[in-house]
Amino acid sequence: FAPVILANGSIVALWRSWDGVAGSDVKLATGSDWKDPDTYIQHDTLLFPDLGPAGTEDPFMYLDDNGNYHAVFHHMYGTGTLDQWWLDATGGHAFSTNGWDWTYTGVAWGDAKGRYNTPEGQGAVVEFEGGDTFTFTRLERPHLLFANGDGKQLQGDPTHLICAAQYGNGTDPGTGAQNDDATYTIVIPIQGE
Repeated sequence: FAPVILANGSIVALWRSWDGVAGSDVKLATGSDWKDPDTYIQHDTLLFPDLGPAGTEDPFMYLDDNGNYHAVFHHMYGTGTLDQWWLDATGGHAFSTNGWDWTYTGVAWGDAKGRYNTPEGQGAVVEFEGGDTFTFTRLERPHLLFANGDGKQLQGDPTHLICAAQYGNGTDPGTGAQNDDATYTIVIPIQGE
């Protein structure tokens, strides 16, 4: 559940439904009073039906300085990805001018062509201070950090991307994974113009 609380106290949010067969679907939720969950409505219309069965998960939503809605996701739908699509180490982006009608713009970070179990390998390359790099198996659960100078919350231009970063090579998490799916939190500066 990824909400934005508006100045009038209402809420616009993104939520994800999961169907083991159909996959992950992002939908809209609204409410007239963020403090009263009884006013919340979970709408059932798919926001991004063109993404296919894998879809996207882990939404995080915010407003830019012009009042446009933006969302980032763990992007799970890629070319050549038929099994284990959740392993894609990419992030997606979508925007809306009104909170109701959304456009999915595609991969926002990571290698859109690099997939697990391929010659190109899987993962997202992150460069650390000092120039060292590391290829993470997955980057999930994206959140953004903002530099707000006038009391705004979750609004403006983000300065850092925060993700759960999987550093093991596991492709089948479970009791036999031997910590191959281990993660930690990583904070990545967003390049400014």
